[in-house]
Amino acid sequence: MIILRRHDAVTKRWAVLPLSVFVALALCLGQSHDVNGQGLNTNINETGVRHAIIAAVEADQGGSAAKQDGEARNATVDIQVRVLDYAPDYRFFGVVDGKFSDFDPGSGAKPEEIWSDRKCHQYRGLPRIWVLAINGKITRGDSVLEIAAQPRHVGELVPKDEVVTQKDRNEERDDPNRSVVTLARTTESRLSIRLTLVSTKCRLNAE
Repeated sequence: MIILRRHDAVTKRWAVLPLSVFVALALCLGQSHDVNGQGLNTNINETGVRHAIIAAVEADQGGSAAKQDGEARNATVDIQVRVLDYAPDYRFFGVVDGKFSDFDPGSGAKPEEIWSDRKCHQYRGLPRIWVLAINGKITRGDSVLEIAAQPRHVGELVPKDEVVTQKDRNEERDDPNRSVVTLARTTESRLSIRLTLVSTKCRLNAE
């Protein structure tokens, strides 16, 4: 009888052990869930950023696109720009178009916004932009100058009308509030595209 009683006591202790482990595990999971929930709300009321690209067309007065011969001139220019904007809470990757119609190449086209972020997001560096193509035409009397400029690509012949880009590097790279200017020039038609990347502060919980 004594042996049976000891066996019963051991059995009861082992029966209680799984229950204790289950309760402890449940408490740990509950605490872990509370911490994660707080982490999701850490960005509320924090300052974010919204980016936009402003484009403008200028003509090189010394180039064939803007000869001063007294004739009325009219230009139409289309540009294609690839944009990569990456942040933990927002991503954009694609090609945007800009179109400038019926302007005098001697005085240039008015600036216009060709792209902007759809939402306020965390700052994770400035977007990267590439000019893929500059197309259009300039009419001067009965003469029409066709423009079809592209950047140089590795393994391919240099385009007759090449797009050469130059970025303004005089600003601090880690400043999220700055504006950065990229100039894209065509070597043959001598057009100049000015792309201004604008950064604006915003509230992350505003949307």
